[in-house]
Amino acid sequence: MSKLPAHDLQKLVHELEVHQIELEMQNDELRLAQQELERARDRYADLYDFAPTDNLTLGADSEILEANLSAGKMLGLERSNLIHQKFTRFITEEAQDVCRQFYDQIFSSDTRRSLELKLMTAQRKHLVVQVEAVRDPANPQKQCRFSLTDITERKRSEELMQHEKQFSESIVTTAQAIILVLDTKGRIVRFNPYLEQLSGHLSEELAGKDWFASL
Repeated sequence: MSKLPAHDLQKLVHELEVHQIELEMQNDELRLAQQELERARDRYADLYDFAPTDNLTLGADSEILEANLSAGKMLGLERSNLIHQKFTRFITEEAQDVCRQFYDQIFSSDTRRSLELKLMTAQRKHLVVQVEAVRDPANPQKQCRFSLTDITERKRSEELMQHEKQFSESIVTTAQAIILVLDTKGRIVRFNPYLEQLSGHLSEELAGKDWFASL
């Protein structure tokens, strides 16, 4: 086997040294990129975990793949116990069909969709939540993202206000007494059926007219 001339050997050693330096630089760049990815992942995890909304990532079969701390608290399970549960477990019986249709709609397009949904926690506490959902752009056929906002108290307040409105309306409609509503300028807003009988006019006929001029 012939030996390389000294000049060629020096050249080869130099090229190997340069190549080694390039590899070390590439390794440094890869290490820095890996560190930045890890930091970005940690930042995302913190944002996800401590977001003010309750966030879930669901599979195509409604399996809970990811959940933040707030979602676990809402649904009444530790996050570690929530993962791999079926989200349908927490949906009330009467809302199951609506939720299935909603789920199909999510996976049929990239449009963000919303729905009011009745849930039941692991402790069988009933909730009403506003759901904002979209399929995951990285896995559009396999995953979707849910954001849940508890609106239970708001719905109760709305129902109470509606009940009070109906109660007040029933009093106005059935009372055997004159009930007349005027605006600040003395114009008729409405009056009850009892006054309609006495005046011979329907409330709608005189609405907007000056009550005192109508006497």
